[in-house]
Amino acid sequence: MQGAADLAALVGSTNLSDSSTLASAAALANATSNGYTHGVAGDSVAVVTPYNGEAAKIEVTIERAVKPYFLKVFGFGSINVSARAVAIHQAKHYAVYAGSTDCRSGVNAIDFSGSNISISGGDVHSNARFKVPGSDTSLAGAASYVCETDVSGSRNTFGSGPTATSIKPFPITFQRSDFSCTYTWPGDADLNQEGDWWVDHSPSSKILKPGVYCATGKISLSGSDISGDVTFVTSGITDLSGSNFALIPYRKDVLLFSTNNGDDAVKLAGSGGNWQGYRYAPNGSIELSGSGNQSIKGSIIANKVTFSGSDLSIIADGAGRRIAHLIE
Repeated sequence: MQGAADLAALVGSTNLSDSSTLASAAALANATSNGYTHGVAGDSVAVVTPYNGEAAKIEVTIERAVKPYFLKVFGFGSINVSARAVAIHQAKHYAVYAGSTDCRSGVNAIDFSGSNISISGGDVHSNARFKVPGSDTSLAGAASYVCETDVSGSRNTFGSGPTATSIKPFPITFQRSDFSCTYTWPGDADLNQEGDWWVDHSPSSKILKPGVYCATGKISLSGSDISGDVTFVTSGITDLSGSNFALIPYRKDVLLFSTNNGDDAVKLAGSGGNWQGYRYAPNGSIELSGSGNQSIKGSIIANKVTFSGSDLSIIADGAGRRIAHLIE
Protein backbone atom coordinates (compact mmCIF):
# COMPACT_ATOMS: atom_id res chain seq x y z
CA MET A 1 0.00 0.00 0.00
CA GLN A 2 2.83 2.40 0.83
CA GLY A 3 4.48 1.60 -2.49
CA ALA A 4 1.22 2.32 -4.32
CA ALA A 5 0.82 5.66 -2.51
CA ASP A 6 4.42 6.62 -3.29
CA LEU A 7 4.08 5.81 -6.98
CA ALA A 8 0.68 7.51 -7.33
CA ALA A 9 2.08 10.70 -5.79
CA LEU A 10 5.12 10.65 -8.09
CA VAL A 11 3.03 10.03 -11.21
CA GLY A 12 0.54 12.72 -10.21
CA SER A 13 3.30 15.24 -9.54
CA THR A 14 4.69 14.96 -13.07
CA ASN A 15 1.39 16.40 -14.33
CA LEU A 16 1.34 19.39 -11.99
CA SER A 17 2.86 21.73 -14.58
CA ASP A 18 -0.24 21.13 -16.74
CA SER A 19 -2.99 21.39 -14.12
CA SER A 20 -3.95 20.15 -10.66
CA THR A 21 -7.00 18.40 -12.19
CA LEU A 22 -4.83 16.33 -14.53
CA ALA A 23 -2.39 15.61 -11.70
CA SER A 24 -5.20 14.29 -9.46
CA ALA A 25 -6.62 12.15 -12.27
CA ALA A 26 -3.19 10.68 -13.03
CA ALA A 27 -2.61 9.83 -9.36
CA LEU A 28 -6.03 8.13 -9.03
CA ALA A 29 -5.49 6.16 -12.25
CA ASN A 30 -2.09 4.98 -11.09
CA ALA A 31 -3.47 3.87 -7.72
CA THR A 32 -6.16 1.89 -9.59
CA SER A 33 -3.53 0.19 -11.75
CA ASN A 34 -1.85 -0.96 -8.55
CA GLY A 35 -5.03 -2.39 -7.03
CA TYR A 36 -6.48 0.54 -5.07
CA THR A 37 -9.59 2.13 -6.60
CA HIS A 38 -11.43 4.83 -4.71
CA GLY A 39 -14.91 3.72 -3.69
CA VAL A 40 -14.43 0.10 -4.73
CA ALA A 41 -14.44 -2.70 -2.14
CA GLY A 42 -14.22 -0.13 0.63
CA ASP A 43 -10.98 1.42 -0.61
CA SER A 44 -10.40 5.14 -0.23
CA VAL A 45 -7.88 7.07 -2.33
CA ALA A 46 -7.63 10.78 -1.50
CA VAL A 47 -5.57 13.24 -3.55
CA VAL A 48 -4.80 16.77 -2.37
CA THR A 49 -3.17 19.38 -4.61
CA PRO A 50 -2.09 22.10 -4.17
CA TYR A 51 -0.80 20.58 -0.94
CA ASN A 52 -0.12 22.88 2.00
CA GLY A 53 -0.73 25.82 -0.30
CA GLU A 54 2.05 24.83 -2.71
CA ALA A 55 1.11 24.11 -6.31
CA ALA A 56 4.23 22.01 -6.91
CA LYS A 57 3.22 19.45 -4.26
CA ILE A 58 0.67 16.64 -4.23
CA GLU A 59 -0.48 14.33 -1.41
CA VAL A 60 -1.94 10.84 -1.89
CA THR A 61 -3.53 8.86 0.95
CA ILE A 62 -4.76 5.29 0.49
CA GLU A 63 -6.93 3.56 3.08
CA ARG A 64 -8.34 0.02 3.18
CA ALA A 65 -10.22 -2.05 5.74
CA VAL A 66 -8.35 -5.34 6.27
CA LYS A 67 -9.39 -8.43 8.26
CA PRO A 68 -6.97 -9.31 11.04
CA TYR A 69 -6.11 -12.87 12.00
CA PHE A 70 -5.28 -13.04 15.72
CA LEU A 71 -7.14 -9.85 16.72
CA LYS A 72 -10.45 -11.48 15.81
CA VAL A 73 -10.15 -13.15 19.22
CA PHE A 74 -10.56 -9.69 20.78
CA GLY A 75 -13.55 -8.80 18.65
CA PHE A 76 -11.84 -6.87 15.86
CA GLY A 77 -13.63 -7.72 12.62
CA SER A 78 -11.57 -5.27 10.53
CA ILE A 79 -8.86 -2.65 10.91
CA ASN A 80 -8.34 0.43 8.75
CA VAL A 81 -4.82 0.54 7.34
CA SER A 82 -3.56 3.63 5.55
CA ALA A 83 -0.49 4.85 3.69
CA ARG A 84 0.40 8.42 2.72
CA ALA A 85 2.92 10.06 0.39
CA VAL A 86 3.74 13.62 -0.67
CA ALA A 87 5.71 14.34 -3.85
CA ILE A 88 7.04 17.54 -5.38
CA HIS A 89 7.80 18.35 -8.99
CA GLN A 90 8.99 21.67 -10.28
CA ALA A 91 7.41 22.99 -13.43
CA LYS A 92 9.22 22.56 -16.72
CA HIS A 93 12.50 24.45 -16.68
CA TYR A 94 12.41 27.55 -18.86
CA ALA A 95 15.27 29.55 -20.26
CA VAL A 96 12.77 32.31 -21.07
CA TYR A 97 9.21 32.54 -19.71
CA ALA A 98 6.61 35.29 -20.18
CA GLY A 99 3.55 35.11 -17.95
CA SER A 100 1.39 37.80 -19.58
CA THR A 101 -1.97 36.55 -20.86
CA ASP A 102 -2.70 39.76 -22.80
CA CYS A 103 -3.54 38.48 -26.28
CA ARG A 104 -4.41 41.82 -27.87
CA SER A 105 -3.06 42.43 -31.36
CA GLY A 106 0.28 44.19 -31.29
CA VAL A 107 1.06 43.14 -27.73
CA ASN A 108 3.85 40.56 -27.60
CA ALA A 109 4.71 38.74 -24.40
CA ILE A 110 7.95 37.51 -26.00
CA ASP A 111 9.59 39.54 -28.76
CA PHE A 112 12.85 38.48 -30.40
CA SER A 113 13.51 41.68 -32.35
CA GLY A 114 17.27 41.32 -32.03
CA SER A 115 19.64 39.19 -34.06
CA ASN A 116 22.10 36.38 -33.50
CA ILE A 117 20.55 35.29 -30.20
CA SER A 118 21.35 31.82 -28.87
CA ILE A 119 19.29 30.22 -26.08
CA SER A 120 19.96 26.75 -24.63
CA GLY A 121 19.45 24.77 -21.44
CA GLY A 122 15.67 25.21 -21.25
CA ASP A 123 12.48 25.92 -23.15
CA VAL A 124 10.90 29.24 -24.18
CA HIS A 125 7.23 29.83 -23.38
CA SER A 126 4.77 32.70 -23.77
CA ASN A 127 1.35 32.69 -22.11
CA ALA A 128 0.22 35.07 -24.86
CA ARG A 129 1.83 36.09 -28.18
CA PHE A 130 5.27 34.97 -29.39
CA LYS A 131 7.02 37.09 -32.03
CA VAL A 132 10.35 36.54 -33.82
CA PRO A 133 10.87 39.35 -36.36
CA GLY A 134 14.66 39.26 -36.01
CA SER A 135 17.15 36.93 -37.69
CA ASP A 136 19.57 34.17 -36.70
CA THR A 137 17.81 33.35 -33.44
CA SER A 138 18.59 29.82 -32.27
CA LEU A 139 16.45 28.20 -29.57
CA ALA A 140 17.80 24.76 -28.63
CA GLY A 141 14.73 23.79 -26.60
CA ALA A 142 11.01 23.78 -27.30
CA ALA A 143 9.19 27.01 -28.10
CA SER A 144 5.52 27.37 -27.15
CA TYR A 145 2.83 30.03 -27.00
CA VAL A 146 -0.86 30.38 -26.10
CA CYS A 147 -2.42 33.03 -28.33
CA GLU A 148 -0.53 33.58 -31.56
CA THR A 149 2.95 33.35 -33.09
CA ASP A 150 4.71 35.41 -35.74
CA VAL A 151 8.06 34.09 -36.98
CA SER A 152 8.76 36.51 -39.82
CA GLY A 153 12.53 36.80 -39.46
CA SER A 154 15.07 34.74 -41.37
CA ARG A 155 17.35 31.84 -40.41
CA ASN A 156 15.62 31.25 -37.06
CA THR A 157 15.74 27.72 -35.66
CA PHE A 158 13.91 25.93 -32.83
CA GLY A 159 14.44 22.64 -31.04
CA SER A 160 10.72 22.17 -31.63
CA GLY A 161 7.77 24.45 -32.32
CA PRO A 162 6.70 27.13 -31.86
CA THR A 163 3.73 25.08 -30.66
CA ALA A 164 0.35 26.27 -29.38
CA THR A 165 -0.28 25.08 -25.83
CA SER A 166 -2.13 25.97 -22.62
CA ILE A 167 -1.31 28.65 -20.06
CA LYS A 168 1.56 27.58 -17.80
CA PRO A 169 2.15 28.78 -14.23
CA PHE A 170 5.19 30.86 -13.29
CA PRO A 171 8.09 28.43 -12.76
CA ILE A 172 9.33 30.41 -9.77
CA THR A 173 7.50 32.56 -7.25
CA PHE A 174 9.31 34.94 -4.91
CA GLN A 175 8.14 37.75 -2.63
CA ARG A 176 10.16 40.73 -1.41
CA SER A 177 9.90 39.25 2.08
CA ASP A 178 11.96 36.28 0.88
CA PHE A 179 15.05 38.51 0.80
CA SER A 180 16.74 40.07 3.83
CA CYS A 181 18.36 43.34 2.75
CA THR A 182 22.06 43.97 3.30
CA TYR A 183 21.90 47.50 1.84
CA THR A 184 18.68 49.53 1.73
CA TRP A 185 17.62 52.69 -0.10
CA PRO A 186 14.20 54.33 0.64
CA GLY A 187 14.18 55.71 -2.91
CA ASP A 188 16.53 55.42 -5.89
CA ALA A 189 19.87 53.64 -5.57
CA ASP A 190 22.64 54.98 -7.81
CA LEU A 191 25.29 52.37 -7.19
CA ASN A 192 27.91 54.33 -9.11
CA GLN A 193 28.22 56.68 -6.15
CA GLU A 194 30.78 56.11 -3.39
CA GLY A 195 29.38 54.00 -0.58
CA ASP A 196 29.74 51.10 1.82
CA TRP A 197 28.60 48.68 -0.89
CA TRP A 198 31.92 49.04 -2.75
CA VAL A 199 35.19 47.43 -1.73
CA ASP A 200 37.34 50.27 -0.35
CA HIS A 201 34.17 52.39 -0.34
CA SER A 202 34.90 53.44 -3.93
CA PRO A 203 33.47 52.51 -7.35
CA SER A 204 37.03 52.62 -8.66
CA SER A 205 37.53 49.22 -7.00
CA LYS A 206 34.95 47.84 -9.47
CA ILE A 207 33.97 45.20 -6.88
CA LEU A 208 30.54 45.27 -5.22
CA LYS A 209 30.42 43.78 -1.73
CA PRO A 210 28.34 40.59 -1.31
CA GLY A 211 24.74 41.12 -0.28
CA VAL A 212 21.13 41.91 -1.13
CA TYR A 213 20.67 45.44 -2.49
CA CYS A 214 17.12 46.72 -1.84
CA ALA A 215 15.45 49.91 -3.06
CA THR A 216 11.92 51.21 -3.33
CA GLY A 217 12.90 53.20 -6.42
CA LYS A 218 15.31 52.73 -9.29
CA ILE A 219 18.52 50.68 -9.02
CA SER A 220 21.10 51.84 -11.58
CA LEU A 221 24.62 50.67 -12.30
CA SER A 222 26.88 51.43 -15.26
CA GLY A 223 30.54 51.08 -16.10
CA SER A 224 32.93 48.35 -17.12
CA ASP A 225 34.57 45.30 -15.56
CA ILE A 226 32.34 45.44 -12.46
CA SER A 227 32.04 42.23 -10.47
CA GLY A 228 30.06 41.16 -7.43
CA ASP A 229 28.13 38.47 -5.60
CA VAL A 230 24.83 40.38 -5.42
CA THR A 231 21.04 40.25 -5.55
CA PHE A 232 19.16 43.41 -6.60
CA VAL A 233 15.59 43.74 -5.25
CA THR A 234 13.37 46.72 -6.03
CA SER A 235 9.79 47.84 -6.53
CA GLY A 236 11.12 50.31 -9.08
CA ILE A 237 13.22 49.92 -12.21
CA THR A 238 16.51 48.04 -12.48
CA ASP A 239 18.77 49.64 -15.11
CA LEU A 240 22.16 48.03 -15.69
CA SER A 241 24.42 49.06 -18.55
CA GLY A 242 28.08 48.54 -19.18
CA SER A 243 30.68 46.17 -20.49
CA ASN A 244 32.25 43.01 -19.14
CA PHE A 245 30.17 42.77 -15.96
CA ALA A 246 30.77 39.63 -13.90
CA LEU A 247 27.75 39.35 -11.58
CA ILE A 248 26.60 36.24 -9.73
CA PRO A 249 23.55 35.86 -7.44
CA TYR A 250 23.93 36.25 -3.69
CA ARG A 251 20.53 34.86 -2.57
CA LYS A 252 18.21 32.12 -3.87
CA ASP A 253 19.90 32.09 -7.30
CA VAL A 254 18.26 35.46 -8.04
CA LEU A 255 20.36 38.24 -9.57
CA LEU A 256 17.59 40.75 -10.35
CA PHE A 257 14.08 40.96 -8.88
CA SER A 258 11.72 43.82 -9.67
CA THR A 259 8.07 43.98 -8.64
CA ASN A 260 7.54 47.00 -10.93
CA ASN A 261 4.65 46.57 -13.39
CA GLY A 262 6.02 48.78 -16.15
CA ASP A 263 7.39 47.98 -19.59
CA ASP A 264 10.87 48.87 -18.34
CA ALA A 265 10.93 47.03 -15.02
CA VAL A 266 14.35 45.58 -15.86
CA LYS A 267 16.64 47.03 -18.55
CA LEU A 268 19.92 45.29 -19.38
CA ALA A 269 22.26 46.85 -21.90
CA GLY A 270 25.92 46.24 -22.44
CA SER A 271 28.56 44.19 -24.15
CA GLY A 272 30.59 41.19 -23.12
CA GLY A 273 30.57 39.94 -19.58
CA ASN A 274 29.12 37.04 -17.66
CA TRP A 275 25.78 37.37 -15.84
CA GLN A 276 24.40 34.53 -13.74
CA GLY A 277 21.14 33.79 -11.89
CA TYR A 278 17.45 34.47 -12.38
CA ARG A 279 16.26 37.77 -13.82
CA TYR A 280 12.74 37.99 -12.37
CA ALA A 281 10.02 40.59 -13.03
CA PRO A 282 6.65 38.87 -12.49
CA ASN A 283 4.60 42.05 -13.04
CA GLY A 284 6.62 43.94 -15.62
CA SER A 285 8.92 43.59 -18.62
CA ILE A 286 12.56 42.66 -19.01
CA GLU A 287 14.40 44.12 -21.99
CA LEU A 288 17.82 42.96 -23.15
CA SER A 289 19.38 45.41 -25.55
CA GLY A 290 23.07 44.64 -25.20
CA SER A 291 25.44 43.38 -27.84
CA GLY A 292 28.90 42.01 -28.28
CA ASN A 293 28.95 38.42 -27.07
CA GLN A 294 27.17 38.94 -23.77
CA SER A 295 26.78 35.65 -21.88
CA ILE A 296 23.85 35.16 -19.52
CA LYS A 297 23.72 32.02 -17.39
CA GLY A 298 20.30 31.55 -15.82
CA SER A 299 16.65 32.03 -16.70
CA ILE A 300 14.67 35.12 -17.63
CA ILE A 301 11.25 35.03 -15.98
CA ALA A 302 8.93 38.01 -16.43
CA ASN A 303 5.49 39.21 -17.42
CA LYS A 304 6.98 40.19 -20.81
CA VAL A 305 10.43 39.70 -22.35
CA THR A 306 11.97 41.66 -25.24
CA PHE A 307 15.29 40.97 -26.99
CA SER A 308 16.34 44.02 -28.98
CA GLY A 309 20.10 43.45 -28.82
CA SER A 310 22.43 41.23 -30.80
CA ASP A 311 25.04 38.55 -30.17
CA LEU A 312 23.44 37.40 -26.93
CA SER A 313 23.96 33.94 -25.45
CA ILE A 314 21.62 32.62 -22.76
CA ILE A 315 22.35 29.30 -21.08
CA ALA A 316 19.68 28.39 -18.54
CA ASP A 317 20.79 26.52 -15.44
CA GLY A 318 19.36 23.06 -14.87
CA ALA A 319 18.55 22.03 -18.41
CA GLY A 320 15.42 19.99 -19.00
CA ARG A 321 12.87 19.05 -16.35
CA ARG A 322 13.53 18.68 -12.68
CA ILE A 323 12.66 15.19 -11.55
CA ALA A 324 9.80 14.39 -9.23
CA HIS A 325 10.72 13.13 -5.80
CA LEU A 326 9.05 12.16 -2.55
CA ILE A 327 9.32 14.56 0.38
CA GLU A 328 7.01 12.85 2.90
